[in-house]
Amino acid sequence: MPLNIPNGFMNVHLTIANVSGLNSAMNSVALGLEMSVAFDGVADFPRIANLFRDGISARYDNLWTMGPTRGEFTFAGVRYVLEDTGTEAGTHALMDNAPPAVALVVSKKTVRLGKAFRGRMYMPGVDEVKISEGGIVDGAEVNAWQASMDALRAALIADAAIVDVVLFHSVGSPEANTPTSISRLLVRNVVGTMRPRQRR
Repeated sequence: MPLNIPNGFMNVHLTIANVSGLNSAMNSVALGLEMSVAFDGVADFPRIANLFRDGISARYDNLWTMGPTRGEFTFAGVRYVLEDTGTEAGTHALMDNAPPAVALVVSKKTVRLGKAFRGRMYMPGVDEVKISEGGIVDGAEVNAWQASMDALRAALIADAAIVDVVLFHSVGSPEANTPTSISRLLVRNVVGTMRPRQRR
């Protein structure tokens, strides 16, 4: 089921790509935003896209790029697509990346209980030397990622065009018209795997 993006909200997708992996290493992560009444897509979206790139680039080396960024914004019942083509290379020291299917899991935590009020992002390119044979991520690496995720959420909420970071719900869900505030982007200490979807 597609996500419902109510009036005044935007879903932002950031592309994260490994330049040495071509299409097999292209990924994207998404966050929902509640926009202020003063939001101006043309003026504000490039700045918001830059906040996303800056918030994540420190966790990747320069073989990775953050961007482009796409935003789906709903106003007066009409969905608009905003595009920012800017990219930014990672600034971390060179890493030995795990295979593309192995990812760091970042939970979108809310104060509500139940599966409908949980989301996640799969962050590619985990440093393989920081992962144990059992899939446990080194504590210092988790802490570094957590600091970046906390800073990203804080930077987004501090922007004048943004009211909150939110979790969207599927069309047809009882909660579809009421996005849920994300209280924290919580970095998990066990890696996840992403299964590629087959084209039919």
